[in-house]
Amino acid sequence: MGRLHHEACHEPICGFCGLPVDEENTLSYRATLTQPGSTIELTEPTFDKINRRVRVGPVTSHSGGRNQNSYPCIYLMHRFCLELYQEIWPSSAVPLRHVITAARPTCSIDAYRHYPLSELDGVALISKFGPPTSRRPFSDWMFNSKTFSSLIHAVKVLPLELREIVFSYCQVDLALAITSYNDHSIFTKLVREDITRKRIAACIEVSPLSEPDTIQEIFTEKAVKLSEKLKISFVSIAGQKYLQGIGQDSSSLDTMEITICKGRPQLLALRVDPLGILNVAFEADAKGHLKWARPNTRKHDVVLDIRKFAAIRVVSDVSTVTQKWNL
Repeated sequence: MGRLHHEACHEPICGFCGLPVDEENTLSYRATLTQPGSTIELTEPTFDKINRRVRVGPVTSHSGGRNQNSYPCIYLMHRFCLELYQEIWPSSAVPLRHVITAARPTCSIDAYRHYPLSELDGVALISKFGPPTSRRPFSDWMFNSKTFSSLIHAVKVLPLELREIVFSYCQVDLALAITSYNDHSIFTKLVREDITRKRIAACIEVSPLSEPDTIQEIFTEKAVKLSEKLKISFVSIAGQKYLQGIGQDSSSLDTMEITICKGRPQLLALRVDPLGILNVAFEADAKGHLKWARPNTRKHDVVLDIRKFAAIRVVSDVSTVTQKWNL
């Protein structure tokens, strides 16, 4: 195992939804450590306008550039996003750093094309993921409201094709609120299509998958030796399956077994989206078709055409949930 350099810096974006955080408005956000240490989530940050630094409890951090081979010391979180997560998982013992790193995407979000989570988002996500007793007064008002209930009923009786057309003209938070009770497939599709909602849904789904007593420390790396027989496991996050692990053994229920001729891969191919790795292949057939670990119809692949390697190095933020791959 290895550990990369830890730097006194942070990104001025929310660890949950990925949208910008206003560092000067210290009432609008909170922070959590990226390494084991004191709990700072309940501490109100202060902002030094002269030096452009955020201070939370004993930690001082800047939002400038950082070295490529380093990790930040804190993650910032919008208070609304944090409160939404805590309302759904009020007694979760999983450290927030594990939740955030597990659902962290590989690309940034264009803030001009996405808008922050709203109260409607909160209602929809709590209705979909939260315990039955977790209801805000606004949620009760909205779903008991004659006007809104009529809207839900009117949309529900439309043919599926028309429903999807209607939702394509809605703001995603309104569409999610309408579908959160009885349109599971459309709800999941809407979440997937909006990266801010997809991130928060991923954080919500990651929490129960992470066992606090057995979870491996973040920011570690290990070499996985490839052999003829390998087991590749996947985990479901935000309605999609992502690569969880690879090796000789697997305790996951969703595991695929693949065979690599003599343990010598022809190539390494990945199918990815902003949240992680969807599929992996090490060989192609005589026609050049990749032999994916699991069936997949996606067309966009990342193919690393490297034919001479016997092991891969796995750099893992949370080893039980998501992984980033390097040769």
